[in-house]
Amino acid sequence: MALTKINNNTLSAITGLPAGVGGKVLQVVTATNTSQITVSTGSYTWTTNISLAITPSSTSNKILILGSQNLATNQDDKYMNGTFFKNSTNLGHSSFGISGGSLAVGVSFIAANWGASYLDSPSSTSEITYHMKGAAQTATGYMNVNGSYGTLTLMEVAGW
Repeated sequence: MALTKINNNTLSAITGLPAGVGGKVLQVVTATNTSQITVSTGSYTWTTNISLAITPSSTSNKILILGSQNLATNQDDKYMNGTFFKNSTNLGHSSFGISGGSLAVGVSFIAANWGASYLDSPSSTSEITYHMKGAAQTATGYMNVNGSYGTLTLMEVAGW
């Protein structure tokens, strides 16, 4: 079997992925929020931290959602959780979200960083709004505590 030698001229002619190969990032939108938000409703009523809209260019493309925020609660043995919504649909568990964020145990106030990712297959070319939210179990909760901030990033990825 003959070996093929690759030179710089061959490599510089490559401008993208071959047709039919997915995974290429087509667009990125991002936002941050530095304002502290108080969540006083309890009972896992979701409160928006950041909302972002994106319009997929093909129904086969995916949306990669990346988010992080600082969550806190002020009552012993109570949770503050985070999740992502697509329009009005919770992409995580209806009560507990994508993953837990903060649990105060034996103290009156504790903050924790919450970060998650989710790969959505919207099958749409219409504008979609994604939301990063937080909810307190029964206590008062907080997002973006003590000067921290939340960040939400959406990436449209070519379908495969």
